[in-house]
Amino acid sequence: EYQEALRGGYKGSFTDWQTKGVKDQDATFSREQGLRKEYIGTPEYKRFDDVRASYERIRASAQRGTGAGDLGTIFGFMKMLDPGSVVREGEFANAENSAGVPDRIRNLYNKIMGGQRLGPEQRAEFVSTADELYKQEAGRIGGLNTRYGQIAGQYQLDPKRIVIDAPAYEPMSLGGPAQVTTKEQMDALPSGSQFIAP
Repeated sequence: EYQEALRGGYKGSFTDWQTKGVKDQDATFSREQGLRKEYIGTPEYKRFDDVRASYERIRASAQRGTGAGDLGTIFGFMKMLDPGSVVREGEFANAENSAGVPDRIRNLYNKIMGGQRLGPEQRAEFVSTADELYKQEAGRIGGLNTRYGQIAGQYQLDPKRIVIDAPAYEPMSLGGPAQVTTKEQMDALPSGSQFIAP
């Protein structure tokens, strides 16, 4: 194979030829790593990651049916509405630390802080609204993934090693465990398959 490479115009030594594949792989890995860092550093991805974390918090908290669970639900919801807010869980929300959160939600959070509880319908409404907010962000990250996937393709890189697909969540029945299904798992389902709520 080395002799064939020489006949084909390869100019390096036998040792260089032996390690060429490893060097090529290292170069590809470095390019993938650089593009992935750029992708993860975009404002769109950072916002999506914050919203996703808040959404998962809501799903976990809403199932508890406790005061602490209600606090986690409302706090997660406020973070979904305004990922850049600086309110910390356990402190009262005001116009300064949660400017992007509607007054009605901010006031409800403060009431929960004071000992009030959410009713089952309110919890279900927060989860349902959070579902819709998450789907909107997942749609936005889909556009970012397409853009970076095309860039990866132009440089002969594997897009799957660059972009991160938005997880798809099964419908949640309050009282059951939150389950996550990745895009790859969804794509692998037989045609016509439907999620079953836990």
